[in-house]
Amino acid sequence: MFGMLKKAQLGDLPGRWMRVNDSFAGCIIEITHGTSKLQGKLVVCPGTMQSYGWHVGQLKWRNIVHTKRNRFILEDLYLTYDKNTQSLINSTYRATEFKLADADTIHISEGHIRQVWQRVSR
Repeated sequence: MFGMLKKAQLGDLPGRWMRVNDSFAGCIIEITHGTSKLQGKLVVCPGTMQSYGWHVGQLKWRNIVHTKRNRFILEDLYLTYDKNTQSLINSTYRATEFKLADADTIHISEGHIRQVWQRVSR
């Protein structure tokens, strides 16, 4: 764990991360260096996500910044999708904090939303 062993850094994040333990489990985001900051694009998008307007190649996370110890802030893409008309109503990025719980686990908590991401490759 990073808690006592080492301070997490931006360099700890690049690679592929899979969402687990919820209805969007199986989603994979690849974190890479963007033009000025780290960003995360969807590289695997399960059918449950596709039915809400998500698709491979979308920039899901952008402007990832290290804040302290094992905490980071990013801008997370949120979609409002009408399943009846199969059309996107709105998309917006929201500032979201996340925690690198250990070298291979990200925790995101915002309101009622709890996400766990496991590293699948560096």
